[in-house]
Amino acid sequence: MNVLSLFSGGGLGDYGLTLAGMEIVGQVEWDKYCQKILKLRWPEVPKWGDVRNVRGEEVVSRCGTIDLISGGFPCQPFSCAGKQKGKDDERNMWPEMHRIISEVKPAWVLAENVRGIVKPYLDTVLSDLEGLGYACLPLLIPACALGAPHKRERLWILGNAKLHGSSSSGIEGAMHEPQKPSESIPCGESSRTSCLSGDVAHAKCNGLQRIWENWEVKRPSGLCGGTRRDEKENLCNSTSEGLQNRPAETLGESRSIQELERPNWWTTEPDVGRVAHGVANRVDRLKLLGNGQVVQIVEWLGSQIIKADKEMR
Repeated sequence: MNVLSLFSGGGLGDYGLTLAGMEIVGQVEWDKYCQKILKLRWPEVPKWGDVRNVRGEEVVSRCGTIDLISGGFPCQPFSCAGKQKGKDDERNMWPEMHRIISEVKPAWVLAENVRGIVKPYLDTVLSDLEGLGYACLPLLIPACALGAPHKRERLWILGNAKLHGSSSSGIEGAMHEPQKPSESIPCGESSRTSCLSGDVAHAKCNGLQRIWENWEVKRPSGLCGGTRRDEKENLCNSTSEGLQNRPAETLGESRSIQELERPNWWTTEPDVGRVAHGVANRVDRLKLLGNGQVVQIVEWLGSQIIKADKEMR
């Protein structure tokens, strides 16, 4: 499957889709440092800088047929760390992503943003996609669902044009052994969404509403297993508080709880705590990672899209 990547960042999401078996054929990213990373990793892939200058006709001309448009449009307008101006924030680039989707007309869409988008703007995104003929399914997936030792909830919006107005049969055969990676995380509230099995939000999917019940994922035991944990226990902070009483196995085999509890944990650092001297482009790298998508989640989503697409052919 050919992918046009919007808001590519440093390519973490693109790498996940590549691992799933897809091919990145076009990338759009305005950040200069991220552009260097993309050029290094995908030197032959056509690239655009400003998403506002991307035109569907040019994309098809340079990249060929696009099967999937994927992108995590900027989260600043919706993040709890900002002013949450939503649609009134000039950094809201969903209208541009929506425009490009309408011009390119891919079979699949995969959009990503923070959980904070659910109440103020999820209805808008779903309405826009459904207006273009896409059946939509929002999924709230935390990083810990794929084994990471932290929460990092993100909303993923899956859209498919072929399923709009059809029954849910036809896609279910590609999915097996249901196991929901976000089963302990309740969905957000939205006037147009309801809860599937009590945890995953979906819209009037007309073909996608049962897809989640049939998706296959081998979720390791860890932070998201069992009942919902307290927020303070889920989130790791700079002093490692909240980790003290957690079983070592939830942190993975490579890092034990004893390491995090060592009193001299930061003695190898300079006098200014948590500053790594001698690391080139450290701020740019941190920004890249902070804005980046979890590779394992994108890989899993990509693999499910490929399975479903094959089933529908």
